[in-house]
Amino acid sequence: MTRVLIVLGSVIIAIVVAGFAALQLFPGAALSVLQSAAAWSAGFERKTITIDGYQAHFYEAGLADGPVIVLMHGLIDDKNSFVPAAAGLAQSHRVILPDLQGHGENAQIESRDHSIGGQVDFIANLLDALDVQDLVIGGNSMGGHVAAAFALSERDRVQKLMLLNATGMVLDAPPTYSEYPEGIDLAYMNALYDHVFIEPPSIPAPIMRHLARDLNAKAPFYNMLVGEVVGGEDFRLDERIGSLDVPTLIIWGTEDNLVPIEYAEAYHAGLPNSELIILEAGHAPQIEIAGAVGDAMMAFMAAD
Repeated sequence: MTRVLIVLGSVIIAIVVAGFAALQLFPGAALSVLQSAAAWSAGFERKTITIDGYQAHFYEAGLADGPVIVLMHGLIDDKNSFVPAAAGLAQSHRVILPDLQGHGENAQIESRDHSIGGQVDFIANLLDALDVQDLVIGGNSMGGHVAAAFALSERDRVQKLMLLNATGMVLDAPPTYSEYPEGIDLAYMNALYDHVFIEPPSIPAPIMRHLARDLNAKAPFYNMLVGEVVGGEDFRLDERIGSLDVPTLIIWGTEDNLVPIEYAEAYHAGLPNSELIILEAGHAPQIEIAGAVGDAMMAFMAAD
């Protein structure tokens, strides 16, 4: 028995050492494995579909014939953003978490339209390809901006709307879109996470360095995208949002340093059929306090 335990202990140590070595040598692959494992444990399946020659990547979970919920991530984020918070919704709904154009696993092609209006068209085409008509749509940050613009553009399809620390309003407050600097490194990423979260997620340094290198390489594209958003269709919704009477849940983090609470109040005042929930979190409450956000979304979906 002692020999078995020794052998078993040796195997466990070898696995830990191998995992540590892989984390150091291949942090991007390690991150992908961790994200895939989290998605799988939450019931999400990675899927792709080609739309006019462009391959769209997304997660899908839940009931194939259930009511559809689409949740979208923010700028420089991806479809993994909503996995923990949306897991409960998949028990009674069909949940789709897409990568927006130029994000996640979707290709960065400069010639495509990355304005908010362009992203709305991309999501509309994706849902058409998936044969989805009636749906609930929502998102965080830029994803919320896209969701609100989609609701204005596709009024007959949208049953409810969910906005989490969403951009899209133009106020006399700090701008909600800005460009990224050159030379992004580990220190910048740590500072960014401290700025975005009250309690930043615990991420190993090798993965943070990988994220810094990845963002540094993609920063020119994202800066171009920001220019398209600010100068493109549907950048400002404050002048039209009052015409949207769809039931809307607005969730906002109290300590959002990127899109301050004034924007939540403006959305709430502008949307005639809205509910505002303020939670102790930063800019991405669906990540920082996934359980509370999931509970709020499920309660909203259950309400008439």
